[in-house]
Amino acid sequence: MSGDHADLKAFLSSKRLWFHYWRSPFEVLSELNSIQKSIDLSFAGFRDAFVTHREAKQLREIWVLAKCSALMEIPQLKLSVEDPPDGYVKRDNRVVPAEVLEVLEPGRKRGLEYGPDVPATRMDPAKDWIRRADAIPGALAEGISRKREKQYPLATELFVYLNIGEYGIRQEEIEQSIRSAITGSIEPLTAIHVFWKGDVFSSDGRTFRSRVVPEYLGDDASIWASVMEEW
Repeated sequence: MSGDHADLKAFLSSKRLWFHYWRSPFEVLSELNSIQKSIDLSFAGFRDAFVTHREAKQLREIWVLAKCSALMEIPQLKLSVEDPPDGYVKRDNRVVPAEVLEVLEPGRKRGLEYGPDVPATRMDPAKDWIRRADAIPGALAEGISRKREKQYPLATELFVYLNIGEYGIRQEEIEQSIRSAITGSIEPLTAIHVFWKGDVFSSDGRTFRSRVVPEYLGDDASIWASVMEEW
């Protein structure tokens, strides 16, 4: 089966409703994985829809919230019916409004990176790693600044997906730049959390590492391994 664009749009729209109810991070990531498998099976011409399709924007947002929530031991999350905020997380018996921001390398056109005519393997020379590393501090600061200019519900926290990689050539330097970007005045936001290369850096000074299995999972490292994969 190979559905058309209208079918895909209807499919993605129908899937959002499930995420409007409280779910655990693991339930969210599992459901998103199932959605991707359905796209692969039923929409062969749109296998990259999750990262490129406008109708999948809220699914990408709940993916970011779920990844951060798993690391931060946040038990439940959901998408918001009204925007803003993009969603909510629940912890310590409090419902916290959550905004999501994805930061890409300036000038990157993700829609041009996918499609039947795009080579599956592309060269990525070291000079491009350096360029991306150079871009991270400014791109992150600009993205956060734009978000801070908007109006949000009281006590809103910002969850940032820093989607720029550099193969570890400046790991420590970039981690420090992330901490600098979220330290100090962050009003009107209450907190900022940056998800980068599997770890979360929070404005309260804490860092949540994906290589450390959270205590609430006990000895069950298998579920953690599955969460820290692509989904």
